[in-house]
Amino acid sequence: MAKKKKLETELEETGTSPTVSSSLSSDQKQDKYRYVIRNKRARRETKTKRIVIIIIIILLILLLVGGAVYGFLSAVRVNNYTIQLTDSVTGTLSLSQEKDVNAGATSVLEVVGPELMDNTSLSKTHNLSTNSSIETVLEDIMNNDGQYTTSKDCYIATTFYLTNTSSDAKIYSEYLELIEATNGIENALRVMLIEDDLITIYGAAKSVSTTDENGNPVTVKENEEVVPKINYPTLSIQTDEDGTRHIVKDTSNVWLCEDFYGQDEDSKRYLIYNKNINLPSNTTKKYSLIIWLEGNDPDCVNKIINGKIRIQFSFTGSVDLSN
Repeated sequence: MAKKKKLETELEETGTSPTVSSSLSSDQKQDKYRYVIRNKRARRETKTKRIVIIIIIILLILLLVGGAVYGFLSAVRVNNYTIQLTDSVTGTLSLSQEKDVNAGATSVLEVVGPELMDNTSLSKTHNLSTNSSIETVLEDIMNNDGQYTTSKDCYIATTFYLTNTSSDAKIYSEYLELIEATNGIENALRVMLIEDDLITIYGAAKSVSTTDENGNPVTVKENEEVVPKINYPTLSIQTDEDGTRHIVKDTSNVWLCEDFYGQDEDSKRYLIYNKNINLPSNTTKKYSLIIWLEGNDPDCVNKIINGKIRIQFSFTGSVDLSN
């Protein structure tokens, strides 16, 4: 009955009598065949439309995913920072990427890191990623003047020089300010500061559950290991008579991070804050600064991948020691 009704409807639209007899005329047969042909064509057109719609939906999904990926990549482009002199030391101290301060003295240095800041490790043998370990490239970084990082590496490294250009000794302070940090990314961060071959590594203290003297549960802060879980040794720099530098390992100690400085009264957060540093007149001090995400840190987890971090390294507070 359903077929008959469809056929009757089609015959009405073609101007043919709605009555269907058992013996169809030649014109009626042609109308019937036209119906069948048009019906198949309609099904093909419907199928084609469905395919087009599906393709459009797929393209929209790819576009949205592409936008999300672009947003993700943009979110981790947080690996540039500035080294600067504040107004209080401008004119008496100067920065340069060459040992000869006259070759390019400035008050601001822009340091550009890799396009993506993935995790790596200081340890060469316990690097959980395929990226270059800090230990592998440390000697090259130490012996390199200026910006070192390549776009394929997942750390930020630079060497620069601070010079006291005045005739008097100066006292200054150095601080690495944490301007912005999200998703707890700073908890997996390591900052290696090398000042005239003295290596110090800074990192966030870890929280440890314990009990107080009355047996009550409490949480305390302890210095985190530079490379957790593997008893990584302390590194130092040895200089040969010909001036060649080498990395020396002291396996008698597990290397612990110096805790990040914390927060001051103005609610500014600092990773490093070293005060009252003496720099004699006409003296140049060499700095190397290396920043990376330590892959062996328990806080180096997926949730920090979209995190942002902005930092700024500054020198300030020069005074005259001759008075």
